[in-house]
Amino acid sequence: MHFYVFCLVSFILWSFHFSGKLDTFDWEVYWSEIVARLLAPALLLHFALVFPGRSETTIRSSSKLLAVYSLPVALLLIHVSTALNALGFVPWLGAYLLLRKIEFSYLALCFLAAGLVFYRSFREAPSGVLRQQLKWLAGGTLAGSLPVSLFYIVPLVSGVALRPWMVLSVLSLVLIPLCFGYAIIRYRLMDVDIIFKRGLAYTAATAAVATIYFAFVALITISSHAQTTGPVGA
Repeated sequence: MHFYVFCLVSFILWSFHFSGKLDTFDWEVYWSEIVARLLAPALLLHFALVFPGRSETTIRSSSKLLAVYSLPVALLLIHVSTALNALGFVPWLGAYLLLRKIEFSYLALCFLAAGLVFYRSFREAPSGVLRQQLKWLAGGTLAGSLPVSLFYIVPLVSGVALRPWMVLSVLSLVLIPLCFGYAIIRYRLMDVDIIFKRGLAYTAATAAVATIYFAFVALITISSHAQTTGPVGA
């Protein structure tokens, strides 16, 4: 579930871009992108800190999560307050550009930190399946994060005009889900059999509920039609 939410949020981050029409749909797209920009790096760093399951006290575990998610929440509140002060849909252009630089800097730092955490866990892990899992997680996270951080985020934050090849460096991020997927399939990072069986069960249950729902709709429609046309036929 954690990996799924991270992939979903990453898709929103790199696919949603507001058009500037400032209508209701554009507002939803804008704030979805902002939330995804702040949540995706926190989710990845959170996963790196808790994988593969550490024996820690509740207080220490909670403090880690608080440290991971407090900064994105604070940045989101600043973004919202700036937009409210501008009395509009988005902050003023200068404030928006500054917040965008801060948020992308935060994204790069969290992605690289997650890669380093995975690498540290890899160095400390005993030989075996766990070490192979962490090798792919660390390699995929660092290989996916370094190009986009160096060639896209650093020029963006520095105010350098982005060239097309710099923008294409974001494609390196696809290495993260690909390496995670390989670790899942090759080294059983997750119990795929259980996930597959649960997926089939959830799909069957959803299909059954949908069938019952549409059957009731059809019966109500037929009954209403019969009651409407009954007196006329008589």
